[in-house]
Amino acid sequence: MAALLAVGHVLGHVLPTSAYPVDPATPARLRAHADVQPLQHGYIDVTLPPYRAAGDGVRDDARALQSAVADAYTAAMSVYLPAGRTFLSSEQLLCREAAANRSTGFRIVGGGDAAAGTRPVLKLKDRALPLPNATFVMFELVDGGPPGLYQAQVRNVVVDLGDNPGVSGVSMSAAQLSTLEDVAVVGREFYAGFNGLPGSGGVSVNLAVSGGEYGIVENQYRPNPSAAGVVLLNQTKAGVLVQDCRGPLVLSGFRIEGPGAGAGAGAAAYAAVVLSSDARDQDHAFAGEDGVMVRHPVPGAARAVAVDSTAGDVTLLNVFMHGYAAAAANRIGDVTVPTGAGAVGQWVRIPELAVTASHAHVWDGGRERNTAASGTLAYAPVPFAPGVPPPPSWSASPGAGHAWGAEDALPTMLDGDVVDVVAAYGATPQWVDATDDDGAAIQAAIDAVCDEASPLHGRPVFIPHGRYGLRRPLDVKGCASLIGAGSHSTRIGTLPVPYGPVKSCWPDPGVTGAVLQSTGALAGRVVVADLMLEAPTVCPFVDLAAGALWWRDAGVIHQGQWNLERRPAAAQPTDPYFQLRDGVAGRLYGVPLDHIHGGVGTDNPGPLHVLLLAANLSRGVHIYQASTEHQVQRKQVLIANCTGVHFHSWKYESALHETASAPPTGSGSLAWVQASSDVSVFGASGNYALRDAAVPMLNLTGAANASFRAMVRKPYWAEPPAGVAWVRDVAAARNVTVGGYQQLLLYNV
Repeated sequence: MAALLAVGHVLGHVLPTSAYPVDPATPARLRAHADVQPLQHGYIDVTLPPYRAAGDGVRDDARALQSAVADAYTAAMSVYLPAGRTFLSSEQLLCREAAANRSTGFRIVGGGDAAAGTRPVLKLKDRALPLPNATFVMFELVDGGPPGLYQAQVRNVVVDLGDNPGVSGVSMSAAQLSTLEDVAVVGREFYAGFNGLPGSGGVSVNLAVSGGEYGIVENQYRPNPSAAGVVLLNQTKAGVLVQDCRGPLVLSGFRIEGPGAGAGAGAAAYAAVVLSSDARDQDHAFAGEDGVMVRHPVPGAARAVAVDSTAGDVTLLNVFMHGYAAAAANRIGDVTVPTGAGAVGQWVRIPELAVTASHAHVWDGGRERNTAASGTLAYAPVPFAPGVPPPPSWSASPGAGHAWGAEDALPTMLDGDVVDVVAAYGATPQWVDATDDDGAAIQAAIDAVCDEASPLHGRPVFIPHGRYGLRRPLDVKGCASLIGAGSHSTRIGTLPVPYGPVKSCWPDPGVTGAVLQSTGALAGRVVVADLMLEAPTVCPFVDLAAGALWWRDAGVIHQGQWNLERRPAAAQPTDPYFQLRDGVAGRLYGVPLDHIHGGVGTDNPGPLHVLLLAANLSRGVHIYQASTEHQVQRKQVLIANCTGVHFHSWKYESALHETASAPPTGSGSLAWVQASSDVSVFGASGNYALRDAAVPMLNLTGAANASFRAMVRKPYWAEPPAGVAWVRDVAAARNVTVGGYQQLLLYNV
């Protein structure tokens, strides 16, 4: 693999520097090694000159690693760690940004395969870091604050903390376009595997921690951090510790298993999840779905509680427990697991549980269940089921269908067997030619991989580092995989559009449509990963109507996003920015629709001009970490005539600073759900102003079998003192009112 990348072989092509010029923004000392480094593709191999990391687990690679991540940040590339290597470091690997930045980021990706045990290892030398609160792989801003940290990534790497008490493995309390993917943390003695997860549209998938005091610690005011596919084994204090976050910490598909009898007295108080009293207000919460919690007998152990909370709210959905006497405990008392006399060693299934001490709404069966003056409640709509074990498939795949597995094999450039649009079809990055139509080359590659008669059939289409201009939309046809070198590194967008009284979305007259489309009757796999889509202000990015979609580490952004002109009435925007419709199905990990401000200045945009439109879907769509923010519309999301649309951790914000809950001076509802069934939200939060009692957060018209769980809304200034609505359910003729910070812990239709 290293040789493949080093000389630039792609489908038999050799790419000499003269024929494939290196980005002039690349640091000069790195350009001097362009003959061996895979710079044209967007990667920096830390084992090659000028870094020459040994990767043998013996020699200290700290300086080589730190130098490589700094150069990759400057060049908008990713650091590549070859498979099978162990990189020993005696220092912290610090990824520190000077200021908020979406154009580049610190990114570390490994080769190899988890199942084969060939992922590269970042190994911390024993007793290497000063205490307290040290972290080995640290992502942060210069001022230490997390809100503006974007474009961070660690993918396909093992972090070995060895013997480092008090030290954590990775800290990435980051936001949109940030990912932790296929990362495992191991060691003999350490504090936490992950100390701060991405949220606010940043996503974590397939995380594993073995050992340590805690698996995951959340102690940053980051909106609804989350992870899909989590395995936390043999921690001595808790699998998860929540000290501070904004909205719930959300786990989708997890296994949290405590230590065995040999763990010692320190594990006597072990719980799967602990919500400490340090957190503020009602942001302090935990939401877990499709998971397993196991506690083994420990001598001298106290009464076993799975989720131990001093104040925070708890939401569980389809969770299996073994070895616990109580599912949750907080200041309102225990929620006892009814496993029968002395049957702590028995499996029990918890279909659903909502526990609150914060006046959160729990609305089920047509009425509010949280009616006590204290606002406290423990509510289980369906009785617990003793003697019911988790599905056997969960043992092999703890992600429980939420995370990708080895069988899914999502492609990257590192796999090698790709169709390079530059090498094979003549596309040119912007430093070679910023005016030509690269879309023709990219579409030709897509057509070839979709053609069953082509020798390229089924291969991923790779778009290397750089920006590539289009004169018309790309169509992946329900059959093609389109991958780049990272959303910070590969950008695809329209060529410049002439300005006039009414701005067009494309440079040629008569061309319409989103930048990326998927049309036709094919239902093959479509992967969109590791790239950024660009469009002019108020123009659409995505319109996918065919294929089984995997969306990973892909973003959208408007060109000149702050150029917000007022449009005449005849030219109000009508298209949705991001549309999923008709025959498309699949899973999307990180959908950042937050820096899209095209609606500002419009008086009456079309009814479908929303951030996200789901229309006529029936095959199932799951979105992990959607981020819908700042859109001045009557609704930001529209779900219409759909079956099976599910949000797992959702970050939202209204326009903010608005003076009304309607255009042109404010946002309306978060979402409308029309004539749809099997729709759900599990875990969500955000700043969302409701200035009008007639405008709810969620407007339901003809919704059936819909549920909204663990949602938090932080109010804004000058709201009505009472009567603002979380939910307006038109068919049931009911409103659920909301006050400051109050949670909607459960609403079932």
